[in-house]
Amino acid sequence: MKLSLFIYIECISPDELQDKLYHEMRELCEMADKANMHAT
Repeated sequence: MKLSLFIYIECISPDELQDKLYHEMRELCEMADKANMHAT
């Protein structure tokens, strides 16, 4: 079975830094890659 990951990143507060969101997205992508998730 092939699984994929959809990531939607959005600032929900003006105080939230884009760098922090980008870092969290990268971590999610790395976890998905290690879990052998697939992209189309």
